Amino acid sequence: MAHHMPLVAVLVDGEMIVDTGDRKSLHRRGGGFLETGGNTATVLSDFATESASIEIARVEAAKSRAEQLLAEKRERGDLLLVERDLQRAILQLKVAEKIRTRRRT
Repeated sequence: MAHHMPLVAVLVDGEMIVDTGDRKSLHRRGGGFLETGGNTATVLSDFATESASIEIARVEAAKSRAEQLLAEKRERGDLLLVERDLQRAILQLKVAEKIRTRRRT
């Protein structure tokens, strides 16, 4: 990032690798912003969790609850919130599966 032009970007839900120089870790992030300048990058996010701390059983339960609520045909405002929760749960499960797969190999 040395000599990189300053940048501000809107982020969608996704994964990010945090490299501190000593170690790298995979994180699940929910939305936010990325800002670069000088020799740093800053991520401001609504939600982030390190993949190693994802509790799969809890996330699967949240996913099931969200799917059930979607099936009940709630009001539009409620549906948007439930859909967001469902998307977060699915992403967390994908990130957790990546870590489990890497540990097996």
